[in-house]
Amino acid sequence: MMTALDTLIKSLTRLPGIGPKSASRMAYHLIKTDKSYNLTLAEAIATIGDPSPRRTPARSAATPAGTGASSVWSKSRRTC
Repeated sequence: MMTALDTLIKSLTRLPGIGPKSASRMAYHLIKTDKSYNLTLAEAIATIGDPSPRRTPARSAATPAGTGASSVWSKSRRTC
């Protein structure tokens, strides 16, 4: 039987560029992180693609409109 930690690590490895070692590091970081951050992160993940986007406390307090990750990624250029 898989533990919650095993399930989290397995789920994180499904993200692009995240292998088992990185997923384990992220999972252990989340264990040590404040619960409110983890809940905010979980809500953000759960509402991706939601037709009526909600402003989460982390976005409304820390990220003014137009400066979020989406605008950062749209402006960045990869050089390989």
